[in-house]
Amino acid sequence: MLTVSARVLPTLVLLAVAACAPVGRPARFEDTPGGQGADAQPDRTLSILLRIEPRGATDSSASLNRISLSLFSAPLVASDHREVRFAILADAVPELNTDGWRVASDGRMETVYRLRRGLTWHDGVPLTADDFVFGHRVAVAQSQWTGTSGGEELRLVEAVVGADPRTLVIRWREPYAEAAIPSLRPWARHILEAPLEEGNQQAFESHPYWMGEYIGAGPYRLARWEPGSFIEGLAFDEFALGRPKIPRVVLTWSQDPNATISRILSGHGDLAVDDALQFQEATTLQQQWSASNGGTIILSPTRLRYVQVQARPEHVNPKALLDARVRKALLHAVDRQTLADIMLEGKGMVAETFVPPTLSFYPAVDAAVTKYPYDLRRTDQLMAEAGFPKTVDGFYANPSEGRFGLQVRGIAEGQEGRETTTIADYLRRAGAEPILDLVPSTQRQQSAELRSTFPALTANNATVYRDLTLNKNITSAIANAANRWSGGNRTGYSSLEYDRLYEGWSRSLDGGTRNQTVVQLLKLANDDLPSLPMYFNFDVVAHVSALIGPTPVAPDSTYYANVHEWRWR
Repeated sequence: MLTVSARVLPTLVLLAVAACAPVGRPARFEDTPGGQGADAQPDRTLSILLRIEPRGATDSSASLNRISLSLFSAPLVASDHREVRFAILADAVPELNTDGWRVASDGRMETVYRLRRGLTWHDGVPLTADDFVFGHRVAVAQSQWTGTSGGEELRLVEAVVGADPRTLVIRWREPYAEAAIPSLRPWARHILEAPLEEGNQQAFESHPYWMGEYIGAGPYRLARWEPGSFIEGLAFDEFALGRPKIPRVVLTWSQDPNATISRILSGHGDLAVDDALQFQEATTLQQQWSASNGGTIILSPTRLRYVQVQARPEHVNPKALLDARVRKALLHAVDRQTLADIMLEGKGMVAETFVPPTLSFYPAVDAAVTKYPYDLRRTDQLMAEAGFPKTVDGFYANPSEGRFGLQVRGIAEGQEGRETTTIADYLRRAGAEPILDLVPSTQRQQSAELRSTFPALTANNATVYRDLTLNKNITSAIANAANRWSGGNRTGYSSLEYDRLYEGWSRSLDGGTRNQTVVQLLKLANDDLPSLPMYFNFDVVAHVSALIGPTPVAPDSTYYANVHEWRWR
């Protein structure tokens, strides 16, 4: 069964996806590879396949190891794929205008979390509010070590206080819409406090605690880590929401998706997550599964594919890219529906703006934003208005600057290489003179400065999470030498009005006002086009039919937060 996460998909899109999905009888346990009799084996191990080995037990870098964070660690509050919040380490979710969430007349706030009774670390040591206070100290120290802000939440937190062992108080400098579900997590103070006080970043971050000696509070405790080979986790009897239903998990990894598929089909893998499979491999696996209903593939359109446009005057070439009319012309020049269909085998979903249509407020966004359908006549008009009329030989040119040439950069390997080449071809057919620059993925990943100082266009992707990728356009997030090129805004785009709207959206505590503001914000983004949205790729979760529990990935969800409920059919 192949499903697509779609709470509020437009009807035509939903029907198109459904029509393309294989249809078969409901998945049955006995159809799964190696599934016979597994329901008589309650101790069956869950084999989880990843793309890369985690850099630490709770590593979630680049969204590639979210499962490890969900297995071995736990937050105060989580959010499921339906945008419903629920408490994990806390007793309840704070509610606005109650003793759990108070707002002062000057805008400062206080959220209070009563911890569940009997919380312990995996080693049996009691987990208290002071471990969250220590977690905040760690976050502050890391931001100081790296010379970065540490993110919006850390900037807004005025203090974290343990009023008593079971009562945690977070004081906020300003209103913050996500205050009820902070990203703050506890760290084991009884293990890490001494190395933190030494003040040595390298010694602290290389402490064996983060790898094979990790002690957490998640549904599974780390039992064994063989670097380069596997990670084993055992169900934690004292987990806040109860002992997980599956007693043992083993994580392995491979950057070869074909090897991942082979392991699943041979019965040596049960679940592929965190980029272990891309869309193309998922369809291959689905073809293998379709006859036997051997498993389920969940496709969630949360991966925005977009083209960044350089906005820094000192780096941009040609300067014409600073003209919004030129950016609009370029977007009109790309047949994004065909591009998406080519890349995603007919299941493509054009990104009309920077957030997916699965969000509950999307209908209002769709009605408000300017759209840029494939229209070469409109491209010609806009380029002429910007001073680059089309010449008799079919190229856009300016009398003083010559032909409109620009570099189009992307990663050489895989999907992005094909996508970047296709986009460059569309621009060439329209009348531009693109210079294709495909760089090895290792080169771009190793150089943060390279990712921000491109001259014209560069293909990129973003996982749409709680911030909806909208923070990638705020002025305070611009990557530069001062912050070691670590800011999320790699184009250098800056707009006072965008910053104002973003501030209003992230600070509003009223859901209705918040939704109205994000509509205005997205309308401005579509008018300015700091980047060119292309289409939505899918986050892929594939699991055998014997496994019950994995859910779609949603922008506001805490990934795999229900892992303790997963079970064998």
